[in-house]
Amino acid sequence: MPNMEGKAGIDSVIDVIVDYCHTSNTFTTKEVVRLLQTRLIRGRSLEVESEDVCPEGATNYILVDRHNLLETGIEEISGLEDPLLTLDVQFYGEQAEDYGGPRKEFFRLILLEIKEKYFEDGIRELLADEYTTIGTIMGLSILQNGKLPQFLSDFIMHEIFIQEQKSECIKNLIWGLKKVAIYQICCKIPTVQEIFKPNPFSKLTLKKINALLVPYLSPVGSNRRKYETEVYTLFSKYMKEIAAGRRGDIKLEWILRFGTATDEEPLLGFKLAPKIRFTEMTNSFLPTANTCINVITIPYASNNTQQLPAAEVLFALYDEAFSSAHFGHI
Repeated sequence: MPNMEGKAGIDSVIDVIVDYCHTSNTFTTKEVVRLLQTRLIRGRSLEVESEDVCPEGATNYILVDRHNLLETGIEEISGLEDPLLTLDVQFYGEQAEDYGGPRKEFFRLILLEIKEKYFEDGIRELLADEYTTIGTIMGLSILQNGKLPQFLSDFIMHEIFIQEQKSECIKNLIWGLKKVAIYQICCKIPTVQEIFKPNPFSKLTLKKINALLVPYLSPVGSNRRKYETEVYTLFSKYMKEIAAGRRGDIKLEWILRFGTATDEEPLLGFKLAPKIRFTEMTNSFLPTANTCINVITIPYASNNTQQLPAAEVLFALYDEAFSSAHFGHI
């Protein structure tokens, strides 16, 4: 089905999706969002689908300040003529092409600030005009593989979808969600409304992160395999230390974020499965990452004159890497 523009185009897409869902008895949130994404998002592919090919196509380029994200993000998103084009995010002073990583980071960070400022202490009536863009950002994060905005209270959910009398803030929020079809689909397929509700099962556990971050080891019997296994054993111990709360503020989510720019598995999963690769140490044992292809690279010691640091020294380097909040290392 061709992509369509404007309100009439969005409504037509929604009607087709709703008919399909009823005909095929498909009502899971994941399946509905995948259909919406496939039918509505235009321009460059949202993710890199092959490590050898960088996607091309039209994008909505925005330039935002990590240290003033709400103001710059709202200004940039509110100025988009076509919000359904793939978002291309650049942070001030950071050198990273956005093939998925910076966009995920943008949505993760701005949703945290949106939750705190616009919802945590109740609706901010004096900021009613800003809720239209807030709704659009929330909807775009859902459609473009960002973090889910799972922070709306039951009271707010009731006002959005059930209550007839709505505040100006909620009216504007709905309008923002309508721009990207999220409100309409939630009304026609109510099960999708769960996308806004907190999910107690989304917490990242040691078992989950080990399943997500698969180590790519050399063949058994090779010299590289010996060195890779040595450092991976220590890395596994490091993750156990984090899970047990013995690395201070460091969280397992920070490791996943370091490699993928998101602190949880996206609703639609990863296009390229996250992985751990290994490389011979040259200058440092600090891990590096490429969030466009979801790879963490861990250096290993590869000969008799080059040895791994003591576990605590190595773990301190890992702490430094996973605490990084910028894309300069990518």
